[in-house]
Amino acid sequence: MENREIAKIFYEISEILRFQGEDFKSRAYFMAARKLEKI
Repeated sequence: MENREIAKIFYEISEILRFQGEDFKSRAYFMAARKLEKI
């Protein structure tokens, strides 16, 4: 599995958490996804 694929999954988790009102966790997954894309 490549970093882009993992980042995509993290973006999806981030969206789900955002809809559930988990702002802090959502932001954490979003930032992790962005960092993975840059590697």
